[in-house]
Amino acid sequence: MSKWFIINALVFLFALWKITTGYHGIHMVIGGIGLCFILYNWSRHAMFSSIRANIPRKKKIRLATFSKKVLPLHKWTGSIAFLLILVHMRLVFHRFGLHLHNWKMTSGLIALIILMSVVLAGWLRWYKTTVKRRYTHWILGFILFFTIVVHLLL
Repeated sequence: MSKWFIINALVFLFALWKITTGYHGIHMVIGGIGLCFILYNWSRHAMFSSIRANIPRKKKIRLATFSKKVLPLHKWTGSIAFLLILVHMRLVFHRFGLHLHNWKMTSGLIALIILMSVVLAGWLRWYKTTVKRRYTHWILGFILFFTIVVHLLL
C-alpha cells in the first residue's frame, strides 16, 4: 500500500473530525463533500505510486486494471469537485463576506485557483496528451493537495 493512501486517509479523517466537532454550517458540509471528490481523484496518484513500487507483478496488473476502469470517472469527479468547491466558496462569501486578511479564506481562494488549473489541465490532457500537460497536471495536483492541507489546518 502506498504511503499516499495513508496520507489521504489521515487528511480525510482530520477533515471529518473538523466538520463534526466544530461549527456545523452547510458550507463546511459542501466543502467536505468536495474534498471527498478531490481525495478520490488524488488516490489515483496513490494507486500509480503503488503500481510503480516493488510489489508482485500480479498485484500490479490487478491495480492497473482497476485504475483503467475508473479512468473515465477521473475528469468528471474533478469537475464535480470544482463545482462543489465553487458552491462552498459562494456559501462562505455569503455568510462571512470576502476578507483577504483572513488566512483561511486566502488559502481557500488559492486552493480554488489551483483546483481550477488542475481541472483545466486535466481536460486539456484528455483532448491532447503531452508530457508538459501531464507534468503540469501532476505538479498542480501536488500543490493543490498541500494547499488544501494548509486550508484545513487553519
